[in-house]
Amino acid sequence: DDNIIIKIVLTKEIHARVTDSSEGIGVERLKTIIDSWTSDAAMSTVIDSGDLFHGQPIATLSKGESIAKITKALGYDLMTAGNHDWSYGKDRLKELAEMADIEMLCGNVVTDSGESFFEDEYAVYESDLSDGPSVKYGVFGTIDPQLYTSTTPSNVEGLTFTDQVAYAKESARHLKEDLGCDIVIGLTHTLGPEELAGQVDGVDIWLCGHEHINLDETVTTPDGGTAYVIESGYYLQNVSLIELECFTDENNEFSGFE
Repeated sequence: DDNIIIKIVLTKEIHARVTDSSEGIGVERLKTIIDSWTSDAAMSTVIDSGDLFHGQPIATLSKGESIAKITKALGYDLMTAGNHDWSYGKDRLKELAEMADIEMLCGNVVTDSGESFFEDEYAVYESDLSDGPSVKYGVFGTIDPQLYTSTTPSNVEGLTFTDQVAYAKESARHLKEDLGCDIVIGLTHTLGPEELAGQVDGVDIWLCGHEHINLDETVTTPDGGTAYVIESGYYLQNVSLIELECFTDENNEFSGFE
């Protein structure tokens, strides 16, 4: 069987609830889940879709540093910023991402000069089988501009949250056409995730945050395609475990996934 298995772990809205309690499973059990789920995958990514660094005294007393260290120990790869992640200020959020050794993908947050505020706009992963089947997937991140006012203005002073639909459209085009990605994943902290997904072509999977809900839906895109829209609850009550089986043709070129 030459099919390539990609496994993704998605969390969101943890709000610094890191202990095992009636509210959620806690990070020790989460670490067990992450390790067991990804151990046999050809490719894997651990992702959070926002509101991670703020919400409990364990976080606020160290301005998020404690949660950043936990995040690093858990082995997270990517996240996008939730509105509460800005609570210690924009510069501190950059520091927390560095402490956590995590790529913060939030490309529609730009400075006054029009440049992306965070260093990375995209994460691209490619199977490394030199003479076997190949698959390449890319991730971009956004935050809903409607959430710009959901934090103290000084926390985001000098930043603009640009239109995320336009940014998502261009990101999907860039990842597929310019970077050659077979699968495009949109990571977003947003109101109305299904509405967002329904306006953008080229994004295969949306991993969403902000609304404290569980969501596993398919949405029809403007060109008649299908996008999968996923959210995973809050406070670590739920974790989304996503498996993509990728198929290749006789030339070892990507032909689809399910």
